[in-house]
This record gives sequence, C-alpha cells and structure tokens, in this order.
Amino acid sequence: MRTMQLRVFVLTLTLAAPSAAGADTPALPQGLLPLLARPDHRAALLQAAQAVAALQPRPCPKATYVTTGDIALLQPLKLDAKGQPIGGVWKESVTETGCETTRVLNALTMVAPNGMLRTRPLLPGSTITDPQLQADSVQYAAAGMGEMPPGCDEGGVVDTAFVGVDGEPAGAKPPPGGVLKPWTETWTLQACNKRAQVTMHFIPDPSGTEIQAALLTP
Repeated sequence: MRTMQLRVFVLTLTLAAPSAAGADTPALPQGLLPLLARPDHRAALLQAAQAVAALQPRPCPKATYVTTGDIALLQPLKLDAKGQPIGGVWKESVTETGCETTRVLNALTMVAPNGMLRTRPLLPGSTITDPQLQADSVQYAAAGMGEMPPGCDEGGVVDTAFVGVDGEPAGAKPPPGGVLKPWTETWTLQACNKRAQVTMHFIPDPSGTEIQAALLTP
C-alpha cells in the first residue's frame, strides 16, 4: 500500500523526561540525553509524527504532541574520542491528542558516522515489531484487508495494537531481550473511504518471522 500525500499542519511538540522502555531495560546512556534535546532532533521528531498523523482520513489540525519519555535503544550509542556521537539507533514515541482521539506515534532515529541524526516514522500504536519486520508486514496487512475500494490504490496503516503472546494471558509481552514466542496484533488500515482492522499473527523461528494476516470481522 502506498502512503497518501502528506498534509501540512502547524504543530507543537512538548518534551517529556526520557525513560528506558520496560522495567527491566538498562538505563539509557547519559550521552543520549543531549541528543534528544537537540533542536534539529525535536524538529525531525515532530515531522515524523506529522507524517503519520497525515495518514488519517480527517487529520486533526488542533492536535497536541507530547513525547511519552519512553526510549528503546535498538543499537548502542557510540561516541568518538571527543564525546561526539558516531553511531546508535533508538525508537521514540509521541502521544497525539485531539479531536476526541489519542494515539501513540513512533519514530526511529539513527546516528550517522558524521554525527547527523536521521529520523523517520515508524508504524503508530503499540506494535512490538522491529523496523524491518514492519516494512515486511505492510504488504501482508494490505492483502488481509481484502479488495480496495473502486478507483483507490492508496492507503496506509493508521494504528496498531499489541494483543498478546499466543498462549499467554491477554496483554502478555515477551521479556526485554527474551526469545520471542508467536504473538498477535491488530492493525487498523485506511484506504480512501474504507477502514478495516486486520489480525496479524507473527511466528518467529531461527530463519525469520512468518507473517499471517486476516481481516478482523465483527
């Protein structure tokens, strides 16, 4: 599914104190804190949130955006001899509130070897899929949605919800760094005037992750 043309809004971003995602996750390195507060990073994070918000059929021009403070370090932060960043990857979340809707929007930031920060949107919501698995899964979600409305060939994932680890109590999540068991999520897709929820089953094995998608019926 191709994403819709982005709409432009004037948005503001309020920063919350960062915290490691998950009670058992190691504390974030101190060198990361100045990067999170950099004006260029704040602007890029806002743009990433804006890009995801624009996928809604009726985006909210009065929405407010506040960082959740939850940071997931996906690759260790690397500093050179002068203490300047030269590597690292992390996931950061923003809460969008407005027009009687609250959603969590996510973004991925990578530190280039020259110290530049590159931030791009991830799928919104509480999905636990990593960036590569997200990219691989969108086509399955689109197929699970079924036929597109006549004359419509654009759309996108507007929300995700982690359901739980298969065979565990509802809402159970794998421990940080633990071996993933099969799990289930619900993804909400929007294609022109059609909105649908797709059940996504993820089945990890040593060679990768099998993806199964099916339209969620009432």
